[in-house]
Amino acid sequence: MNFSNLYSVDVATTLPLPQVISNDFTLTNNSLPLVDLIIDGITLNINDTVLVKDQIDSTQNGSYKVIQIHNLLEPFILQRIFIQNFNNQTTFIIKGGNTLSQNIWIHDTTVPKNITLGVTELQYVLLVNVDVSGILPTTTKGDLIVHDDIENVRFPVGTDGQILSSN
Repeated sequence: MNFSNLYSVDVATTLPLPQVISNDFTLTNNSLPLVDLIIDGITLNINDTVLVKDQIDSTQNGSYKVIQIHNLLEPFILQRIFIQNFNNQTTFIIKGGNTLSQNIWIHDTTVPKNITLGVTELQYVLLVNVDVSGILPTTTKGDLIVHDDIENVRFPVGTDGQILSSN
């Protein structure tokens, strides 16, 4: 499997986001009372990234960045992240969450090759039995490194002083 278009996000949805309106570039919560944005058990903050994959309107699915968290008067807002070379092979590794941490999701290959964000229905498929040791290089400190067009990301694997090996 080709992982040349591998991106990392902080969390991924496990359910549709509650009461959002979309303009193809943002998802805005329109419920009252305004609520914290909690995805897979993680309360999100500004600049956190999300793979939205469970919307009933699948044209809203995709990768987003939190640009506004709710306060007394304003809702949370997620802004779509535009990924260069976005296509059927674009793959996401999830860095955190109570149930989806370390999971890898890829676009459903039945999605048309010409994707227009906000128009094309985007479906994601969980990759199972994937050995990430050959995908992501490990450092001597036991961190996995993910490099993408958005950021360079390190997240710890194992415990301090643990010797890591691949099988």
